[in-house]
Amino acid sequence: EGQFINDLAFFPAAGGYTGYAEVLNDSNFDNGPSNYIAKTTNGGSSWNQVCSVGQSIFTMTFGDADHGWVGTYSEEGSAILATSDGGESWHNLTGVPSLACIDDLALSSDGQHGIAIGRFGEEGDAAFATTDGGSTWSEHQSAPPGGGFSSATFLEPGLACAVGSGAILIDSF
Repeated sequence: EGQFINDLAFFPAAGGYTGYAEVLNDSNFDNGPSNYIAKTTNGGSSWNQVCSVGQSIFTMTFGDADHGWVGTYSEEGSAILATSDGGESWHNLTGVPSLACIDDLALSSDGQHGIAIGRFGEEGDAAFATTDGGSTWSEHQSAPPGGGFSSATFLEPGLACAVGSGAILIDSF
């Protein structure tokens, strides 16, 4: 009770589907870390918590059943955590742009191409791209004045789409 699922990702696996869910605790949403990533290996019959950090999770993405990222936020700023073992372990990606908040992440099925959409605070929104699994990032495009990015996805590895208020980006990198 008091929890809801903010995001889902499912992948075919032996004997069914492996899935991930970003679970929010509704009663504590504005008061700090209150959400976590849950995983199912039986198509949703049962779920186990696989990622809970001392920061609020704002977004998640998985390129396949093993490789995923979560975007976090705290008073100190934002971070991207990564897993390559289906959520068993998580580590901070280095070289991540210093964003006030990460609004959305997208990771392609090859696990190398990724996009992070976020706010710089006063400077507005921008889309950052990586082609090496998150080791290095470069600003790909700033949102136009008065606009902003809110969602991103991959059409195929290296071809991403980002949309938002007054902004749309479909580009390869």
